[in-house]
Amino acid sequence: MNYIKKIASVLILTSSLVTAGYATTQGAYVGGALGYGKLDNFGDTTGGDGGVAGRILVGYNFNKFFGLEGGYNRYAKTTFTLSNGNTADYDVTAGTLAIKGYLPVNNQVDFYGLLGMATVQAQTTSDDMYFGAGTRSEFGVMAGVGINYDITSKVSTNLEFSRTQGHTSTYSQAGIPFANLLSLGVAYHFN
Repeated sequence: MNYIKKIASVLILTSSLVTAGYATTQGAYVGGALGYGKLDNFGDTTGGDGGVAGRILVGYNFNKFFGLEGGYNRYAKTTFTLSNGNTADYDVTAGTLAIKGYLPVNNQVDFYGLLGMATVQAQTTSDDMYFGAGTRSEFGVMAGVGINYDITSKVSTNLEFSRTQGHTSTYSQAGIPFANLLSLGVAYHFN
């Protein structure tokens, strides 16, 4: 996590040296992000290595303090080891809708927070006949924090961490692990 602090420090320092700015503006935007995604271990599972993950997004800023953002997240396919030694493979996606609150630092840099809901879908396969493999969809909470840097009045970049709620297993369905995404993104603003 030290590299996150270093990147944030560089963005803040760089932005303070620039005098011409483009404050977060009202209007629609689209974007995408790539990064590192990891599904949390849950129950009595182990393993769960992360990998490349990403998201696409569309949003609307009502003003420089408040917006609404929808997205589609795809997390790295993950293999968990069950307590009996068998394995379970997970392919998790999430559709999100969140309120986005900005805290402007200067005319080019904003910190922001996201809070909303997600519909999470997990497709699972397993060599354990009692695991409850298949497809499961659930609603959950999605939250995130980030830093946004306006490169121009139309293009911005951001560094973001988000977390999406998982669900416990049932008798016939596999659980859905909590999903984490650390990403570097870019957005185009239609202002």
